[in-house]
Amino acid sequence: MIDQYAELRAALDAGPTPGPWSAYISGNTMQVDSTPQASGGRPCVVFWPGFDGNDLSVRANAKNTRYIAAANPEAIRALLAERDAQAAEIARLRMAAQAADDALTIYERYGEICPFEGEPMIHASTLVELGELARAALTQQEQV
Repeated sequence: MIDQYAELRAALDAGPTPGPWSAYISGNTMQVDSTPQASGGRPCVVFWPGFDGNDLSVRANAKNTRYIAAANPEAIRALLAERDAQAAEIARLRMAAQAADDALTIYERYGEICPFEGEPMIHASTLVELGELARAALTQQEQV
C-alpha cells in the first residue's frame, strides 16, 4: 500500500489539472470536465468519443467517467491528508498504550509508581483503564 501512496503523491506533484472535476455524459460521448478557470480555459480533462474500442457498455463507461471525475486531485489530496492525520494519531495512541503498559508493569513489580515531584500517585486501576482506553482508541482508528 505504501507504493500506492507514493505513486499518488508523485502524480499530484506532477501537476494534474486541478479539480473539481465533473462527468459529462451525452449518449456515447463521455468526458471529464474541469472548470475553465482551473484548467487555463480548457475545460475537458479526459474525453472518450464513442466507445473508444474498449468493449464496455455505455453504462459501464458512464460509471467509469463518474469515478474518474470523483477522483480529482483535490479529492485525492484531501484523502491523503486525512490518512496522514490518522496515521499520526495511531502512532500517538500506540505510544500511549505502551506507556500505560510500561507503567502497569512497574506498578506490578514495585507496588507503586512514583510520578514527577508534586503529582499524585497513580494507581493500578487508573493505569489499567488508561491502557484499555488507549487500546480501544487504537483499534477504532485502525478500523477507519
